[in-house]
Amino acid sequence: MLEKSGYFMYVEPALIDQVKKGTEAQLMQYGQVGYEEYDPQAQKYIGDCRYFGYGDAEELYEWGGFEYFFTRVRPTLEKMGVKLEQVVFPEEVGKNQLVVINGLSYILYDEADAQSWQSGWGVAVERFIDIANDVLKRQDQGEKLYDVPVGGVIFLTQALYQYLRGLDLDEAYKPRELPER
Repeated sequence: MLEKSGYFMYVEPALIDQVKKGTEAQLMQYGQVGYEEYDPQAQKYIGDCRYFGYGDAEELYEWGGFEYFFTRVRPTLEKMGVKLEQVVFPEEVGKNQLVVINGLSYILYDEADAQSWQSGWGVAVERFIDIANDVLKRQDQGEKLYDVPVGGVIFLTQALYQYLRGLDLDEAYKPRELPER
């Protein structure tokens, strides 16, 4: 199903066999959706170009975390055809941290988030997903970014999302939509 549905369409052709095997192993051994591993020789992540682990939300929340993580997902966005003509990483405006993408300002963290590092961690993941999905929606992309509770995000079409939600996996490893805020 994954291959027929275009799950691997963003993978470099030279890596397709390795990524398919890795994805299957993740599903079979760990019951986990998504595959990526760091190749120290190439000094880059190799994966399905859909799933991106962020470790824990603290890393995303810390200064530079959004920029680092965005640079990891940017090649997939570009493969989807998303135009990213202007990206300005976090700048402080008063007590808010903003990112500007294609001329639109998005709040990463506001004054209330800064008051509590614990709430900031959760907000970091939610805002990253919200920002990515707003960019995708504005450009009429057929994909959406979903949360994977064990510490990652994954780009999926609605059909792929429904398929993966239907698998017999632990909920912590399945993609999920964040509640409307």
